[in-house]
Amino acid sequence: MMFFSDVIGQVQDLGDLESIQVSGKPRMKLEFTLRDINDARVPCCLWGKFAEILYEGCRKDEEGKPICLIRFAKIGKFRGELQITNAFEASLVLINPDIAETAAFKQMFVDEVKPLALCEGRDETLDLEEVKCIQEKRDKWMLYPKRTIQELLESTQVDKCLVECKVFAIDSDWGWYYFGCCTCNKKVVKVGTLVKTIHGNEVTTHLWWCEVCKENVSSVSPR
Repeated sequence: MMFFSDVIGQVQDLGDLESIQVSGKPRMKLEFTLRDINDARVPCCLWGKFAEILYEGCRKDEEGKPICLIRFAKIGKFRGELQITNAFEASLVLINPDIAETAAFKQMFVDEVKPLALCEGRDETLDLEEVKCIQEKRDKWMLYPKRTIQELLESTQVDKCLVECKVFAIDSDWGWYYFGCCTCNKKVVKVGTLVKTIHGNEVTTHLWWCEVCKENVSSVSPR
């Protein structure tokens, strides 16, 4: 049995409006955070037309502190954490609804001046205000659970996660890639160099030994 609830809060950490392939069809997705009047926060994710409604509503909000009411919201867990989302097409999303709760929110946060960050990434040089705006955006990697390298090795499913590590040293003796045989795609070992003179020009050919093909090969590529 599935239960729906009405959820209201101030929109924080608004992410980008993304197009995600779901069952072969593109669907709009928007991640953000809602905080209640006690400053408790919960991650949210809206899909489809509801994502577009919230995104456009936040862009048009003059005060930069939109209040969002999600009626018939679905409360569930995503990667072990509580998350609010829309219940297919049954939900209703309202921006700054004309109700007493909205006024209470605006009065509670009246002393705050920091607006909701709504920035698009750009390649050209950014001024101070744009840099500050981008820094206020949600760090999407923080949405993913932390995993150790050992947990990655023991994992049996494809998933996204965050791995924190410290670099102790950089090996500069070996490249980060290897050469593979173009025939079997397996790793090869360099065994020598052959120099030929063709039309008065010296042409150098590197010879590699392939354990799978059991022969010297010259057609290899970095992997």
